Amino acid sequence: MSRSPWTVEWFGTTTFRARRPGLDVFFDGYLDRLPGLDPVGLSVAEVDRADFVFVSHAHFDHLYGVAPIARATGATVVASPESARILRRDGVPDEQLLMVTGGETVRLGPAASVRVLPAQHSCLFAAADSDSAVECLGDLGISAQDRWLQVRSTLSGGFPWAPAPVAEAIQSMLDHSSMHDGGQLAFVLQTEDGSALFSGSSGYWPGIFAGCDRTPRSWPWPAGPTCPASPTRGHRPASCSSRWRP
Repeated sequence: MSRSPWTVEWFGTTTFRARRPGLDVFFDGYLDRLPGLDPVGLSVAEVDRADFVFVSHAHFDHLYGVAPIARATGATVVASPESARILRRDGVPDEQLLMVTGGETVRLGPAASVRVLPAQHSCLFAAADSDSAVECLGDLGISAQDRWLQVRSTLSGGFPWAPAPVAEAIQSMLDHSSMHDGGQLAFVLQTEDGSALFSGSSGYWPGIFAGCDRTPRSWPWPAGPTCPASPTRGHRPASCSSRWRP
């Protein structure tokens, strides 16, 4: 075991902070929510330290918040070229941007690194059903053009159903993100104490994720306030219930 144990905090969606003394690592940065929603326990303005931020993809509920965190803390942001394009436009300097596409290993410091894995976004273009037991096959055979039309209609529009403050906040989030996911990424945090998979969407390449053991087990590090010490599969994000086997 290391001399300085890690803690992991979950802030909803797929935003996590993994910490040990002297090192704060974020996975996604979606901390600030729409008006009227409960706070998640940490706001962007309250982040006073971040050494690295790993961005799963360029949609608003993952990328929004990363730019101000990076500008305020000087964090290195590890992201796809599409996410990096948005962040550069939002004032994050090039020297803080580390572009990856999957297959890289990012060194965090002594005895800690992150493996970057290519992944897949969930099928936003697929027909949905309120019954979670209904199989979703991603609308097999749909063309790339039709997929894009569906995604664009999902992530754009005037939001007539939303009151003005909410509609304005949604538009601001979309203005600081992309309708393209930009290439989904997953991350494996590797430490002396064990490793953990952080995946920002439900899609994946079976061959790449073949070594991920999803059997529920005790979390290898002390749990943060919202990541249970003994997670139950299906009740918490995959990264709280998965470990990576080399």
